Formats: sequence, C-alpha cells, structure tokens
Amino acid sequence: MDEMKVIIAEDHESSRHILCRLLEPIPYLTLAGQAEDGEELVQLVKLKDPQLVIVDISMPKLSGLEAIKQCVEIAPHLKVVFITAHDDYALQAFDVSAVDYIVKPYQKDRLYQAVEKSRQLLNVQQEPRQGRTSSPHSKTNRLVFRSGTTTHFIPVADLIFVEKHNRKCILHTISGMYEINDTLGALTNRLDNRFIQSHRSYLINLEYIYTIQSAGDTHLVYFRQYDQSAYISKSKLNEVLDMLENQA
Repeated sequence: MDEMKVIIAEDHESSRHILCRLLEPIPYLTLAGQAEDGEELVQLVKLKDPQLVIVDISMPKLSGLEAIKQCVEIAPHLKVVFITAHDDYALQAFDVSAVDYIVKPYQKDRLYQAVEKSRQLLNVQQEPRQGRTSSPHSKTNRLVFRSGTTTHFIPVADLIFVEKHNRKCILHTISGMYEINDTLGALTNRLDNRFIQSHRSYLINLEYIYTIQSAGDTHLVYFRQYDQSAYISKSKLNEVLDMLENQA
C-alpha cells in the first residue's frame, strides 16, 4: 500500500498533538483528519474514507466503541486501533474488529507496531479475488464475546452464517445460536475468505453451503449439518456462485 490515510479521534488536544508527532515520521501514513468526539469521527469517516482510525475509547457525545460500530457500517474495510487510559475494555474493543488496543501512556514502538499491523492487513485484503479465494484462511480463528456473565470463544470454522437482527447479530453455529452486540459490517471485517455478505441481513460461510434454491426475487441457501436457511439476494447470486466454483 503506497498511502494509508488515518484519522485520529481523541478529545484531549494535547494527546492529539502527541499522536500526530509520533506518527509524522511514518512515510506511508497521511493524516486525513482529527476528531474531538465520537460524532465528529463518524462524519469524518464518511467524508475522508480513511483506511485507519486511531481512537480513544472514552470520548464525549459517542464513545469510541459506539462510534466505531457506526464507522465500520460505513467503511467495512476500516482498520481500528483503540487507545485508552484503562485496560477494562479490551474484550469489547476486539469485538468491534480492533486491530490493536494500546493503553496510555503510549510508546512510539508500540504505536508503530499497531500501524504496521494495520497496513499488512489492508495489503492482504487488496489482493486480487482469485488469490483471495485460493489463499489460506488468514484472519481471526475464533470470535470472542460476552453473554451475561459468560465469555464465549467460538471457532470461526464452526460458524455457518450470521443473521442481522435489529442492531445486533445472531451467530448460527454447529453448536447453537448466539446473539451478540455487533454489526454485520464489523463481523465482515473480521472474518476471512470463507465468508461473503450474501444479503443485506446475512453473512454466510461458503464451506457449509449444500443447496441454493430460487424463491421469487431472492434465493434460499441451505447448509450442511444445520436445519435453518439464509438468503442470497439476486444481485449477489453470481458472485456467490463464482466463489463456490473457485473453491471447487
């Protein structure tokens, strides 16, 4: 990647200044904007289309976590590095597709490591689709989330499809269903090339597809080892079929 645009979101001016100075020597990084609160961050992502956001979790109007949930709906490719004075939010941060999580006071080497990790992930995503479909699975191997007082660790290989439900998502897995406080866009950003968003409300695992059946203007997809179905929109059908053919 020749250039990577970054937005810094931090409500303290002195901290924004420190971040800007630390990031300035990175040759491929371009500062696209600075935000003082979560709402301003969402608007900047819409306007500037950055590849990376470095964001404080504790901000006015919208917290960093809530703002990023909206941002990844706008820009699913977006990479996120959270910064915070506390380490209490690590699990929530990774649940919204964070590349990294840095506790203040941040060190230059630690910050550079997070930025370089973001660049490498973007480079992988920009490879041609033919290379993508034949390459090894390369993203997270499991999804980690909380449900009440329980923390779940779900292998990605067990995930059959994801269904959007209001502002949450339902994970359909071979071991059962789980409701999580995450968006379809955020999950798309975390999952590897086994998965495709087949419909505005569905993200499906190509490796589990057993049958695709026409149902008027849309299509039903049925899966191995599972008795519930998902949808493929008419506009996505050819893409799904092409990817299945490439995997054969």
